[in-house]
Amino acid sequence: MRRKRILLIDREKNSRQALTRLLVEDGYWVESLSSLVQALRRREEEAFDLVVVDMGIPYKIPKRRQGIQVPKTTRWQGVLSLLRILQREELTIPLIVIEARDEIRDYLRAVNLACEYLDKPIDYEELKRKIEQVLAPANSLVTSA
Repeated sequence: MRRKRILLIDREKNSRQALTRLLVEDGYWVESLSSLVQALRRREEEAFDLVVVDMGIPYKIPKRRQGIQVPKTTRWQGVLSLLRILQREELTIPLIVIEARDEIRDYLRAVNLACEYLDKPIDYEELKRKIEQVLAPANSLVTSA
């Protein structure tokens, strides 16, 4: 069976390294990057089952990306740009947003972007549960005997 592929995007090197190590130990294939531009390039080259992204990751522009005008960097614009690009390409890659405080969650809901949320500092067991939940087949039901 193919290992699930996770694209991890986080600006903090230590966090990326620690999460990558833990996820690999749990059997996932992980690519960790520090920028959205790198992530978009890799996404064109590789198929991923899940994207885990730090909400504060900066988006250093190319100003145009596949016909989408990308606004200048703001606190949340990088993740929003990534989501819009994935939506435009009609990809159904699940997304877990890290550092999602209440105001960020409210904002993401207001602009209709579906994602899971996880606060910093990251509780790895909680992240692991969210990953398992997001990657579980929609039609798999647990039944008790």
